[in-house]
Amino acid sequence: KRRSPHYLVDIAENPKQILEPIFGYASEPLLSLEEACEPLLPIVVRLPVYIHIAKEESKDPADGLTQEESAAIRLYTIEWDPDDDDPHASLYSRLNRTLKQAD
Repeated sequence: KRRSPHYLVDIAENPKQILEPIFGYASEPLLSLEEACEPLLPIVVRLPVYIHIAKEESKDPADGLTQEESAAIRLYTIEWDPDDDDPHASLYSRLNRTLKQAD
Protein backbone atom coordinates (compact mmCIF):
# COMPACT_ATOMS: atom_id res chain seq x y z
CA LYS A 1 0.00 0.00 0.00
CA ARG A 2 1.37 3.40 -1.02
CA ARG A 3 1.42 6.16 1.58
CA SER A 4 1.06 9.81 0.80
CA PRO A 5 4.00 11.93 2.02
CA HIS A 6 1.48 14.60 3.03
CA TYR A 7 0.61 12.57 6.13
CA LEU A 8 4.15 12.68 7.48
CA VAL A 9 4.89 15.29 10.11
CA ASP A 10 7.71 17.75 9.57
CA ILE A 11 8.92 18.56 13.06
CA ALA A 12 10.79 21.62 11.79
CA GLU A 13 7.47 23.24 10.85
CA ASN A 14 5.93 22.80 14.30
CA PRO A 15 5.92 26.01 16.32
CA LYS A 16 7.77 26.18 19.61
CA GLN A 17 4.80 27.91 21.18
CA ILE A 18 1.40 26.45 21.98
CA LEU A 19 -1.32 28.15 19.95
CA GLU A 20 -4.63 28.96 21.60
CA PRO A 21 -7.87 27.46 20.27
CA ILE A 22 -10.12 29.58 18.08
CA PHE A 23 -13.34 30.62 19.82
CA GLY A 24 -16.49 32.41 18.63
CA TYR A 25 -16.71 30.98 15.13
CA ALA A 26 -19.92 29.03 15.92
CA SER A 27 -21.85 32.27 16.43
CA GLU A 28 -20.90 33.64 13.00
CA PRO A 29 -23.54 33.52 10.22
CA LEU A 30 -23.25 30.75 7.63
CA LEU A 31 -21.86 31.88 4.29
CA SER A 32 -21.72 30.25 0.90
CA LEU A 33 -18.55 28.25 0.32
CA GLU A 34 -17.32 30.90 -2.11
CA GLU A 35 -17.89 33.71 0.42
CA ALA A 36 -16.32 31.76 3.27
CA CYS A 37 -13.21 31.01 1.20
CA GLU A 38 -12.72 34.53 -0.17
CA PRO A 39 -10.07 35.46 2.46
CA LEU A 40 -8.09 32.36 1.43
CA LEU A 41 -7.57 33.46 -2.18
CA PRO A 42 -4.12 34.96 -1.43
CA ILE A 43 -2.80 31.61 -0.17
CA VAL A 44 -4.53 29.31 -2.71
CA VAL A 45 -4.50 30.90 -6.15
CA ARG A 46 -6.61 28.21 -7.85
CA LEU A 47 -9.14 28.05 -5.01
CA PRO A 48 -12.17 28.92 -7.21
CA VAL A 49 -11.35 25.91 -9.40
CA TYR A 50 -11.11 23.63 -6.35
CA ILE A 51 -14.40 25.00 -4.97
CA HIS A 52 -16.10 24.23 -8.28
CA ILE A 53 -14.69 20.68 -8.29
CA ALA A 54 -15.75 20.12 -4.67
CA LYS A 55 -19.29 21.31 -5.40
CA GLU A 56 -19.56 19.20 -8.55
CA GLU A 57 -18.42 16.12 -6.63
CA SER A 58 -20.85 16.86 -3.77
CA LYS A 59 -24.16 17.02 -5.61
CA ASP A 60 -26.95 15.19 -3.76
CA PRO A 61 -24.90 13.98 -0.78
CA ALA A 62 -26.32 10.79 0.73
CA ASP A 63 -25.13 11.56 4.25
CA GLY A 64 -27.76 14.15 5.21
CA LEU A 65 -25.43 17.10 4.71
CA THR A 66 -26.26 19.98 2.41
CA GLN A 67 -24.27 20.32 -0.80
CA GLU A 68 -22.39 23.28 0.71
CA GLU A 69 -21.49 21.30 3.86
CA SER A 70 -20.39 18.27 1.88
CA ALA A 71 -18.41 20.43 -0.56
CA ALA A 72 -16.68 22.23 2.34
CA ILE A 73 -15.44 18.91 3.73
CA ARG A 74 -14.40 17.79 0.26
CA LEU A 75 -12.57 21.06 -0.37
CA TYR A 76 -10.72 20.80 2.95
CA THR A 77 -9.47 17.28 2.19
CA ILE A 78 -9.03 17.25 -1.62
CA GLU A 79 -5.41 16.96 -2.78
CA TRP A 80 -4.01 18.60 -5.88
CA ASP A 81 -0.67 18.81 -7.65
CA PRO A 82 1.74 20.91 -5.57
CA ASP A 83 3.32 24.03 -7.03
CA ASP A 84 7.10 24.21 -7.39
CA ASP A 85 7.11 27.03 -4.84
CA ASP A 86 4.71 25.37 -2.40
CA PRO A 87 4.78 21.65 -1.60
CA HIS A 88 1.45 21.86 0.27
CA ALA A 89 -0.96 20.01 -2.00
CA SER A 90 -4.19 20.48 -0.10
CA LEU A 91 -6.18 23.17 1.62
CA TYR A 92 -5.75 21.54 5.03
CA SER A 93 -1.94 21.48 4.72
CA ARG A 94 -1.79 25.11 3.58
CA LEU A 95 -4.14 26.25 6.33
CA ASN A 96 -2.20 24.31 8.97
CA ARG A 97 1.06 25.82 7.77
CA THR A 98 -0.40 29.32 7.72
CA LEU A 99 -1.92 28.95 11.20
CA LYS A 100 1.39 27.69 12.62
CA GLN A 101 3.34 30.68 11.36
CA ALA A 102 4.08 33.27 14.01
CA ASP A 103 1.98 36.44 13.83
